[in-house]
Parts: sequence; C-alpha cells; structure tokens
Amino acid sequence: MAAIYFKEQNLHFQDIGFGQPIVFLHGFLEDKSIWKSMINGLSNEYKCVSIDLPGHGKSGSFNEIHTMEEMAQAVKAVIDYLEIDRVILAGHSMGGYVALAFAELFPRKVLALSLINSTPKADNAEKQLNRDRAVEAVIKDKQNFIRMSIPQLFAAETREMFQKEINKLKNKAALMDVEGITAALKGMKIRIDRTAVMVNGSYPSQIIIGAKDNLVPISSLDDLRKNREIEIIEIGGGHMSYIESVEELSYYFMRFIEKV
Repeated sequence: MAAIYFKEQNLHFQDIGFGQPIVFLHGFLEDKSIWKSMINGLSNEYKCVSIDLPGHGKSGSFNEIHTMEEMAQAVKAVIDYLEIDRVILAGHSMGGYVALAFAELFPRKVLALSLINSTPKADNAEKQLNRDRAVEAVIKDKQNFIRMSIPQLFAAETREMFQKEINKLKNKAALMDVEGITAALKGMKIRIDRTAVMVNGSYPSQIIIGAKDNLVPISSLDDLRKNREIEIIEIGGGHMSYIESVEELSYYFMRFIEKV
C-alpha cells in the first residue's frame, strides 16, 4: 500500500498487477479493501489500482464537503503519480458518482466506465432531504447510524447469510471520523446529473444493478435502457453486489472489459 499527499492530506491507494489499468472506486462508508475478491481474479492480466477516497479508509478529509469533482481530482492525482495514461473506471455506489465526475472532467483519460450499484442521476428532492437527515444522525450518534445503515444495503434475504461481512463493514466504518462521513453525504447531495456523460462518452459504459437494490432500484434506470450506448445488467442481490453476487458481478464486469 502506498500514499500521496493531496490537499494537505494523505491519500492511500494500492497498485497490484500489470497490464491495462483498472481503477476501482469504493462506495460510502467503505474502503479500497472491498475490491479484494475481484482484484484477485484480475491482477494477473490487469494493473489494478484501488483508492481510499477522501475521508474513507486511511485517507484524510480535506474539506467540510467532499464534492464528487474534488474526489475525482484525488483519483486523477493518483493516476498521474502512477504515470498512467488511460484507465478503465469501476465505481461502486458513491464510487460510481466519482467515476462519472472523473469522466466528465478528464474524458480523454477514460477507456471504459462501469457503474456498480450506482446511477448517473442526481438526487431528487426526497433523497436530498434524506442526506440532510443522515448528516444529523451521524452528528448525533455515528455508531448508531452505521449500525442501522449497513444491514439495509443488503437484500433482506441475504442479511443473515452475510452477517460476518456486515459486521466487518460496520467495524471498518466505525473507524471513520464524523467529518469524513458528513463530507461525503453533503457531496453526494449536491452532485449533478451525469446521464449525458455516459450516453455521449467516446468510451463504452456499463451499469450493473442488483435486482433487489433498494438504493438504486432497477426500475429507476428504465429510461436509460433505450440508450444502446449503455449496457445495463441486472444481477441477484441488493446494493452490495461485490459481496452478495460477486461471481455474477465478476462475470459481467470481465465480459465488459474484455471488449475494451
């Protein structure tokens, strides 16, 4: 594991393997370790870079709000440090929002874009209100917020099966400071719609969604299905496909990047 200095904070990342570069971006309350299983299956053929986004994992917070654009700048800093020209981007949930911001800011750096349990759409008014409520809940009792939130990311029928993984996620999230959590929530709230980034990009785009994902329901992407530029794949499980449906996820992701 290595780190660079970004906006007066350490930004941690891992760089494994050789070949075409894939940059993996985790979601809210997660860290780069979520990609371990997928990277194990890819690092023999690809250069796999996973990053602790600002305020997550071992990376520090640099602002009261971590916008998706600022986090994309952090990703760019790592890519520049590694002297990588163009990358395949894979982002889970919030990581997908960051990947989209990166693709908008640095389109020539993108070989392909894969959103996992994520969406190019902005928060609607109800979701923005829920972000505000979440910020208040974190400030009031961070541990309770984490304890209540993480199990809800899994499909109801998989929670018992993956209790060990849920506890591990809770324990890691508990190490985050309040500022890092709230900065991400505020940044997600104000992110813009980037559907056009996917539709009009000169690179192939993919969205992989869990059939029982309550955060990004497959039905919310119905209007995007008519765009042949975007490959939309539905797999089993809820919002945590890299745990609940890792074999399916890996299959469709590998099939996608093999075309690049």
